[in-house]
Amino acid sequence: MKKIIYAIILGVALVNVCYSRDEGTNLAERIGPIEVYGDIGLSSALSPEALKDYRRTGFNFGIGAGKGMNMNVGKFDISVGGRIDYSSLDFYVDEFLRKEKGIEEGYSITGGETSILTLLGTAKVILSGIISPYFYGGLGFFRFSIKDATMYDLISYENEPIPGSSENTFGISLGAGVEAGTPFGLFAEGQYIIGFTESSTQLLFPIKLGVIYKWE
Repeated sequence: MKKIIYAIILGVALVNVCYSRDEGTNLAERIGPIEVYGDIGLSSALSPEALKDYRRTGFNFGIGAGKGMNMNVGKFDISVGGRIDYSSLDFYVDEFLRKEKGIEEGYSITGGETSILTLLGTAKVILSGIISPYFYGGLGFFRFSIKDATMYDLISYENEPIPGSSENTFGISLGAGVEAGTPFGLFAEGQYIIGFTESSTQLLFPIKLGVIYKWE
């Protein structure tokens, strides 16, 4: 919980720095557009091994908003804001039974899906143009959850519970993409989401397609 609080404080400080006006420089000459966006895509688990080996590629969706700052530094613009991302990964039952239980057949498992929720403060740097590449970083809240599962013996009809778990912790995200169109536009993005749970570091790689709207 302390890590989350520290992350929020750091995010607020970042926003204040970005929006402060320094008359001795012209780095923040005017405030840029407000932007809102939504996206969907696919997520893959990269680490640890237990997550990568036993969780299939799943779906993700996200929403976000930001406030642009037109910067007089070449053709780069900056926006700061926040985003919520959710990913769901199905349980790779056959692989789990084979590797963890040494079982090839005669058993089945229900449940056990994994979900990852992040709520991050973000800063995005955009190369202005008709087609605009960008990269961004974010930090904040990371929730990692595994649902309860049940393993069934298909011959004796006995079952064995496999308890799930959940943890709230600190997370970060790094990503890059390209957007085109204004005020309505489209974007494609790849990102890394990293959560620092007590047992291990969780690493997820979502790929996204989305729509964005900007207005002054």
